Amino acid sequence: MPTGKPPVGKASSNCQPLSNLQAGQVPVRGFSTIRRIIQMYVSAAGSSRNRYVEHRYSVRKPLNLPVEVFHHKQSLGYFNTQDISHQGAFIDADQLYLFCNDFVHIKFFMRDISTAREYRLKALVRHMSKQGIGVMFADDLPDFFRVLQGLLRTAPKA
Repeated sequence: MPTGKPPVGKASSNCQPLSNLQAGQVPVRGFSTIRRIIQMYVSAAGSSRNRYVEHRYSVRKPLNLPVEVFHHKQSLGYFNTQDISHQGAFIDADQLYLFCNDFVHIKFFMRDISTAREYRLKALVRHMSKQGIGVMFADDLPDFFRVLQGLLRTAPKA
């Protein structure tokens, strides 16, 4: 009996399958990141009763941070996050056209207690909508996550 959720392995309607790439386009993939993503899928879909994959493993909090998005070393523009967690973020970007599973780099402009810093993280595009893109972080930067933890403590709950 269908529940309205797409089954594991099927692309949702807002994602472009890799077979839709135009001639000459080669998606950039990092082996360790791909392995981590596959492990998450396997652990999320471990039992036959759990047929659907949940992509969020922590609660996202509304936090408006300025970011710059890069794809293939080219800046796509300046945007703001709508919500963020330690695993990913939703970026308000109504005019970005990317494929699901594309890797992008996101430059965060964050203020610590004493200094302003820029952090650049690799992220995987998980979903797209008219309002923006949802990304899952693929890098581990301890300094970034320390500052983010401080910001999330003071952010209101969603």
